[in-house]
Amino acid sequence: MARSLPEVVRNYAERAVGESSPSAGRVRVSQTGRMQQKPDGRWLRFTAIEDFEVDHVGFVWRAKFPIVPLVSLLIVDELDDDDGELIGRLWGRLRVLSATGTEVMEAQAQRYLSELVWCPQAILINQRLMWTSINDRRVAVSTTVGGRRVSVDLGFDEAGDVVAASTDARYRTIGTEQIHTPWSGSFSDYERIGGLRIPTRAQVGWDLGA
Repeated sequence: MARSLPEVVRNYAERAVGESSPSAGRVRVSQTGRMQQKPDGRWLRFTAIEDFEVDHVGFVWRAKFPIVPLVSLLIVDELDDDDGELIGRLWGRLRVLSATGTEVMEAQAQRYLSELVWCPQAILINQRLMWTSINDRRVAVSTTVGGRRVSVDLGFDEAGDVVAASTDARYRTIGTEQIHTPWSGSFSDYERIGGLRIPTRAQVGWDLGA
């Protein structure tokens, strides 16, 4: 709790945590949504469970995408400090996707940074996070993964809530390549759930240009 944080960040985190304990552990959230792999692609619905580490940079996202009747794709996106992997399996068994390496871990670390809104305790106690004020309503949060520093900008509204996350360079998988691409997200509809004040709606995506 003695960490030095920009005022807007500390105020946000303390309000989000409230009476909950900011001690080390995990935060679990459940999600429903839909995802599109390319601008003209099919929208795929999913349900997911995501576990966030509070005292270090790590998460596990387990998502199920029904493809057609009796066929589903299970995705596991997992990072634990400098160990990360993205895996996809049909029927939970047949591996159809596997991505590892420094670029994958950098993108995963940026995901963790942008999703701190669902694990606000980490803002207060995670010593792997570094904070820089940009202006009264914008900060950069960064960490190191694979020996490299990565960051995400967080934007706050007048009420002091995080409503935006963005980066000019996040690796995106294209075939067998990893391409730096601008990425951004928005957060809204804050509610207090399980003692934490968190957004219940989010929208994220790559900026692919015109």
